[in-house]
Amino acid sequence: MRVIIIRNIIFLFLACFLFSGCFRRDRAQAIDTLEALAAERDVQDKIIELDRKNFNSLKKAVKDDTIKAGLSELDIKKLYGEPILIKDSDISQADKVLIFTEPLKYFNTEKVYLYFSEDEKLVSWQIK
Repeated sequence: MRVIIIRNIIFLFLACFLFSGCFRRDRAQAIDTLEALAAERDVQDKIIELDRKNFNSLKKAVKDDTIKAGLSELDIKKLYGEPILIKDSDISQADKVLIFTEPLKYFNTEKVYLYFSEDEKLVSWQIK
């Protein structure tokens, strides 16, 4: 009986010794990196979903003509998020244009163009 217990204890120590080499610290760091990447991916997915929701709200407001002239650029950004591009306007009554599109779809998709005057007030809009 005593020999069996000693033999089992020795076997347990040998097993622990052999398997301890299979899990090295650099592998633990790699696993930590993968876990952090997965968590970051979840955050990115939530941001993309929020951007998609904001774009769809803006597109609906433009199509339903419920968006109001005179809103400030800051108000628009608070309501609908950041545009993908801000550039000088090509129409005479506006100083610049903010361009919005659905996240991750920049080509062959609808874009909302919001035109702002020099005092950063919304003067015109369109969907192309």
